[in-house]
Amino acid sequence: MSAPPGLQDPFLWLFCEDRATVGNVLGNLKGWLGVWSLRTLEVSGVRCESENVVKLVSRLHRALKGTALPRTASESEEFVIQAVVDKIHDASLQNETCSLKKNDERFMGL
Repeated sequence: MSAPPGLQDPFLWLFCEDRATVGNVLGNLKGWLGVWSLRTLEVSGVRCESENVVKLVSRLHRALKGTALPRTASESEEFVIQAVVDKIHDASLQNETCSLKKNDERFMGL
């Protein structure tokens, strides 16, 4: 007859119970990979994606402000955009003189 698990090796029992509750400890290599991926996040595509979004929004905005009657192939594209899109809300469409500079000063740490 053997003792219950808590009495066989109390440290091991508490250690296993703690890991089941809290979770595993992150290994050195995985921690390093996480930090490295955060450092290279901008390189890996965030900048390209944001530039593409700005180009798309500006193109849609120009098409909404264009003429409503299609005359050429490019204007027929504008006509379709005007028929489908009602309004565009994006930060890239704001004026340069808006309060973004004030917000940058206040939220510098974010």
